Amino acid sequence: MTIALQDLGYGEVYHMRSAYASERDVELWIQALEAKYEGKGSPLGREQWDSILGHCEATTDIPGAFFATELVEAYPEAKVILTTRTPESWHASMMQTTWAVYQDRVRWIAAKLDGPTSRRRRMSDLFFQHFFGHNFPRTGKEVFIEHNVAVRRLVPAEHFLEHRATDGWEPLCKFLGKAVPQDKAYPNTNDVKSFRSRFQAMNKGIFIQVLTSLAPKAVPIVAITSILCWMFWASI
Repeated sequence: MTIALQDLGYGEVYHMRSAYASERDVELWIQALEAKYEGKGSPLGREQWDSILGHCEATTDIPGAFFATELVEAYPEAKVILTTRTPESWHASMMQTTWAVYQDRVRWIAAKLDGPTSRRRRMSDLFFQHFFGHNFPRTGKEVFIEHNVAVRRLVPAEHFLEHRATDGWEPLCKFLGKAVPQDKAYPNTNDVKSFRSRFQAMNKGIFIQVLTSLAPKAVPIVAITSILCWMFWASI
């Protein structure tokens, strides 16, 4: 959906990679997640949501999806698109993509060694521990169904579209008041193969970031580097 919205002229579309790329945003999402699920601090208000999303024309993916109620309350004029598929196909895809990233050994050890990486890990821990009940492989499909039901009830009909990738451009463009692209097929760029390619590139960046953060410190980095090298190449 991110690529589809960009193809339709929405210049800034916030998504999961946007959150992980900004240390400031990571801290704000952690604040929002801890307030919602652990009762720590205050929930984010419109001003704080604007500080994360105000420069964007749309938001897709997690972590925004975990805050459907809060975002609809903060932006009641916004149009909401519920992208969906069968629970079985979604769960299978998640197991091979987002859940696989969360379980990755390189990222686990990097979170123990590097401050920014540890905070990203904290954000991911909150996703999976609270929204998915501490056991995504077992509860994921049930949570997916419940989330979709909740969103359908939450959003007024005039602001709501339920969309599958197989629906293509026409219903999406009609809902958004956009012309149907004549020279572009509806995008499908988040398949498992392309996700794994991006995942390997991200792991390389994390690997370099951790080594850079360790280099100035008086620690036995030779052994740590060897472990990270082995884990990085084993993940490819």
